[in-house]
Amino acid sequence: MVEGFFPSEQPAPAFDRPVKIGCSGYSYKHWKEVFYPAKLPTTRWLEFYSRFFPTVELNTTFYNLPGQKTFDAWVRNSPEKFLFAVKAPRLITHMKKLHDPQEAMTQFYQRIAILGAKRGPVLYQLPPHWHYNHERLVEFLKLLPPDIPHTLEIRDPAWLNDRFFTALSDYKVAYCISSLPFYKTPVVKTASFAYFRFHGSGRMYDYDYPLEELKGWRDEIVKLAQDNCPSYIYFDNDPHGWAIENARQLIELVNEAGPLA
Repeated sequence: MVEGFFPSEQPAPAFDRPVKIGCSGYSYKHWKEVFYPAKLPTTRWLEFYSRFFPTVELNTTFYNLPGQKTFDAWVRNSPEKFLFAVKAPRLITHMKKLHDPQEAMTQFYQRIAILGAKRGPVLYQLPPHWHYNHERLVEFLKLLPPDIPHTLEIRDPAWLNDRFFTALSDYKVAYCISSLPFYKTPVVKTASFAYFRFHGSGRMYDYDYPLEELKGWRDEIVKLAQDNCPSYIYFDNDPHGWAIENARQLIELVNEAGPLA
């Protein structure tokens, strides 16, 4: 559990640092009294969250695309330099499997444009047990708006091949470096930025990262930053508030490394 993790005890988030660390989602009922004060209304949760972290990964967009009022509220209730990474709808990735996605993509990009300067990278998470399809991948990559940073997460190791990484590099799409219990993901740079997702290496989601494991990831992240490659990093291990605690720990570890490029 996260104890004593309140504004007076935590430095302000570093919005201008090249390494931005946050959580995958912020609106979890089980974070009440673990992270959020008991009497804090849910309408103020994002405001509270943003006192600690400079970014969040929006996951609700994966299941259903919220309306304009929700996006307006996200913008209104977050600091000026706060960034929202946005997970693309499962309609595109899991149902259509990247086939004929134009209509769904148009609606998605029109909606997230509401975020304006607060819109960060767009995450496409591919489904598990879907083997590599190079032709469909390339046709999909051609459709991505070049003025928006994109990252692609895979859940089937069959995609880990040279043609896949070359295609991502050709279209300047970041390979999503994921910490998973299923397989060890490589740290590969395919774009001008890196994108990390921490789901739990020992157990999916319900996993508290040991400090030594986080130190290993810190070293990789710092190495990228020193090579002028900024990183977006999100913890998805939300049970028990592990994501909050591990994100906080990684922020401290990165800060210990001193100034970054």
